[in-house]
Amino acid sequence: MKKIFDDDEFQAELTSLFLSEGMSALSVGEIAARMRCSRRRLYELAGTKEELFCRMIQRYFDNVLKNGNQVIDQAQGNSAEVLTEYFRVGAKAGSTLSTAFLLDLERLPEAKKIFDEYQNARAVVAEQLLEQGIREGFFVPCHVQLIVETLRAAAQRLRQPEFLTKAGMTMDQAFDEFYRVMLGGLLEKRPGEPVKGKAPRTPKAKVSQ
Repeated sequence: MKKIFDDDEFQAELTSLFLSEGMSALSVGEIAARMRCSRRRLYELAGTKEELFCRMIQRYFDNVLKNGNQVIDQAQGNSAEVLTEYFRVGAKAGSTLSTAFLLDLERLPEAKKIFDEYQNARAVVAEQLLEQGIREGFFVPCHVQLIVETLRAAAQRLRQPEFLTKAGMTMDQAFDEFYRVMLGGLLEKRPGEPVKGKAPRTPKAKVSQ
């Protein structure tokens, strides 16, 4: 790794290190060696390794929220398409989170709080998009608060390393699958709808006697 002088670039590289390897297995000395910097530079950012970890993940999740807002600001499609793209931003962010990172995040209360606040902020935006989609007729009428609470509960569970291991999925795969089912539903066809590819059968007219 080349020596990094630009502070923004430095923090981006440090964030990537934490996302891929977590924090627990790295000492401050090892982090400094991997970053090709002095310990002093690290301590200028935060007083402890844990505080440094929290500062970098706060930076990361703030950027994800910013990217999600950009999707909305630059949206060209309808509410359903915008919500789908908004969900994809979060799922893509999840693809960069290693198991080691997720374990450290859940173990450290300050880090867990940052993740909770990030997911709650995304849920608020999702609620607004759902309400807009219902008003515009792109989503079926539903209890929006119930859906949002389901999103929050799923977000809490799908980020758990033990669940992901049991399910044999990565975090982004789990969220992609959840969003797909939530937006599309479980039914292959809804009651009263013809099977795909088949024309509806027309009842035979009764012949008058």
